[in-house]
Amino acid sequence: MDRTTIAAVLHGPSDVKIESWPVEEPKHGEVQVKVHYVGVCGTDIHYWKSGALFDQPLSHPMVLGHETSAIITKLGPGVDNFKIGDRVHLHPAPACHVCECCIEGNEHNCQVIKLGKAFHGSIRRVCNHPAEYTIRMPENLTMEEGALIEPWTVGVYAVERSRITVGQKCVIIGAGAVGVMVFLAARLAGAVDICVVDISKPKLELISKVGDCKTILASRDCKETARSIEECLGGKPDVAFDASCTAPGITTAIYAAKPCGKVVLAGLAPETCTLPMQHAAINEIDILNVLRYGTCYPRAMEVLRAGKINLKSLIAKKFPLEKTGEAIQAMASGLTQGFKVIVDCTQ
Repeated sequence: MDRTTIAAVLHGPSDVKIESWPVEEPKHGEVQVKVHYVGVCGTDIHYWKSGALFDQPLSHPMVLGHETSAIITKLGPGVDNFKIGDRVHLHPAPACHVCECCIEGNEHNCQVIKLGKAFHGSIRRVCNHPAEYTIRMPENLTMEEGALIEPWTVGVYAVERSRITVGQKCVIIGAGAVGVMVFLAARLAGAVDICVVDISKPKLELISKVGDCKTILASRDCKETARSIEECLGGKPDVAFDASCTAPGITTAIYAAKPCGKVVLAGLAPETCTLPMQHAAINEIDILNVLRYGTCYPRAMEVLRAGKINLKSLIAKKFPLEKTGEAIQAMASGLTQGFKVIVDCTQ
């Protein structure tokens, strides 16, 4: 017999309600989990602000959240690679396996199950999830840290896309949650000189405590900021990452990158914006986009298993499930003393 749980459900812009939500028995190939922590992500903020993501308006009430740590409580038929009590992370991007992108090995860009479609998330006490996209958490991670695995993997993929190598210089525009993950991944990849740029002095102070980096408070003039980056690094960076998701941030990255260098958009750019493409063209600057995680989940998990990254220090604040709306507001404000807000679904 089906039962119910409680969930944080988005009905429209700034309209999050805590509601009773049905819990079905896990289907074939699914696990049922008790959700522990869920990170608040940029997509949650987009949905909360506008009731839409990209060209996909919210068509029905939707459970929020997709950065999840949980414990398995029930196994569906056909699941024999997990046991009840396993601590897991829920990979939030399932794929169809049959579209052209999937067949070519680009499952993160599945054209059937596309980013932007309104799928129910995990800010609820209990949910079901495909076992194929359920990943055992490293034993050395806490459940709180498990809610940061997904954004860490985004940072790893951004650095993999850049192909930055040992001894190179890079700049990261934006010192938020994505920016700090890119910083940590770039440092592990061997970047020797890293500069982080933001419009917020408190954010720059926070990221400088995470690890050794140079910081620059951004000017309103993108070219002036690019000149400051060059002076700071003693030359133009090999790679300029934009993690600000803004037109000024991307513009600064293009002006900052060295000729024949790379600009990597680690966050989702605005739908349309004016950029200095002629400058990029005459300097042969490659502009690379990052969607989700590519195929780097296993490698990102191995770094965590080896204890190379301290995710717990990046958590700013925890909110109970009943205050999910406040959690999203706190993350959207950018005023938290840390990088990630997480929702506690266990209380």
